[in-house]
Amino acid sequence: MKQILFLTMLFCSMAAPAAEKKTILYASGKIQYEYELEGHLMEGQFSAYYESGRLKIKGQFRHNQKTGLWRVWDENGLLRSERKYSNNHQFVLINQWDASGIRIKEVKENAVFVQAGGCETNDELFRHHYLSIIGRGFPANEFLFEECGLADSLLTEAKAGRLTAYADDRMTGGVSQARLARYGAADITALKIKEEYACCAYTQSMNCRLMAICLVVTEDGVEKELGWFYPPLIKNNAAAMQQIRDHEVPGRVIATTVNDLAFSFRQVSERDSETARLMLFEMEASAILYTLDNRSMASSSH
Repeated sequence: MKQILFLTMLFCSMAAPAAEKKTILYASGKIQYEYELEGHLMEGQFSAYYESGRLKIKGQFRHNQKTGLWRVWDENGLLRSERKYSNNHQFVLINQWDASGIRIKEVKENAVFVQAGGCETNDELFRHHYLSIIGRGFPANEFLFEECGLADSLLTEAKAGRLTAYADDRMTGGVSQARLARYGAADITALKIKEEYACCAYTQSMNCRLMAICLVVTEDGVEKELGWFYPPLIKNNAAAMQQIRDHEVPGRVIATTVNDLAFSFRQVSERDSETARLMLFEMEASAILYTLDNRSMASSSH
């Protein structure tokens, strides 16, 4: 019996994929992010650091979702926020401290906060757009491109006139039926995804909204956009849409408005794609610190 148990444990340990530990550095060579991946999914510990070397964020992921206790420190090394997450959109506020280290007593302390929709009027701190691409050929992506998958469904609905395919991501101008008719599902080589991240002042959390999805085909060796679709009008493949929104399928960021003063898209290299995603967690932490400091300043002025 002991031998069978040992062999079973050995088999399980061999079968379970080991988390890959990753590190991203500042240009100075100091650590910016430390995190763990299983395949393409965030799985395990996550830490972000100031360039001074002090810890800024510490938490953990399970299947790309925040889970458990997450902490945020300021540049002086003071712990400022503790939250317990159920997923990326739901958390319980545990503790908050002001810049002098005094604990802030919240009226809604220990209440459950859910950020699943857009920000309320005048509640938005900032927003950014991301453009990413999900390519065919990755085993984890094949369900999106197979018969009756998302790509096939979008093309079929557009050809039947039940769904509008637009010429660009601003949803202006339609794609002609003649152009759509030239292609079948097997010709779709990738999906482009346009996302919007809005950070709300009330929760200081990043709210992701799918803004547009594009079918990509290859003509004469060049990838071209076949048509853009407005996600709220896509009625089929809800599960696939949710997996895309939660980044559960392999893809990479190709452009973002982050760090562009004109709020225009800047290109992101393949090497910097992961960094562009991780920046969202750091921006959320900065929003927490900004809000706490503003509240402290407002209180001290009264």
